[in-house]
Amino acid sequence: MSDSTATNTTPAQPTISPDRPYDESTDPAATPTPAAQPASAAEPAAAQQQPAPVGGEDNVSYTTDSAGNDVAVHYDEAGNVTLMEADTNADGLVDIAAAPTADGGVEIISDTDYDGEVDTIAHVDEAGNTTQIDMVDDGQIVATAVDYDGNGQIDTLVADTDRDGRADGIAVDTDGDGTFDSYGADTDGDGQLDTYGVDYDGDGQIDSYSDDSGNTYGEDPSPSPEGPDTSGGYDDTIV
Repeated sequence: MSDSTATNTTPAQPTISPDRPYDESTDPAATPTPAAQPASAAEPAAAQQQPAPVGGEDNVSYTTDSAGNDVAVHYDEAGNVTLMEADTNADGLVDIAAAPTADGGVEIISDTDYDGEVDTIAHVDEAGNTTQIDMVDDGQIVATAVDYDGNGQIDTLVADTDRDGRADGIAVDTDGDGTFDSYGADTDGDGQLDTYGVDYDGDGQIDSYSDDSGNTYGEDPSPSPEGPDTSGGYDDTIV
């Protein structure tokens, strides 16, 4: 979805439902209209051009994008776009929707598996860069990926693995090479990180492991930390 939906207005954030079916009765394109009469010599040709719909937040124009997807464009009273919805698999339901945000960017909500529920929420800035992606499961955000330094690459991933509404895992790309190299986890659910791991050489395995007791272990830890516990002393595999 293009970031062209961004405007300088600040509309109220619409409620986006992936279950809104296409209603042909409300589609102006589906209703036959009388043929337009030729403009008279005194009438400029531009007078026959149709302006953007106005008159309320429920004013919707239906069209088709370059990929052949059905698209519904919503306008506010001033004729500014407030929401765009698209059906990408021709099942009559909205699969992706985009709305402008107060900072001049766009929020894009997608149902990627076509089950009628939101799966991802992408935040795009005014320049068209994706700055954050929220992963949603059963209506709850379970992970968030963020590009903090604005280089176009995700550098921080925060996860809520136990679905308690609080983050319990974090991965960070500290050197900007596009690969996570530092990790932390809340193992007891108290809202504080308890274990830490660092991959110094970028091989996808933890080289240094620390716990909340102040113990630090190398690649061949002795003694091994209490958890996680494997035959090698701790689970040093990141991916």
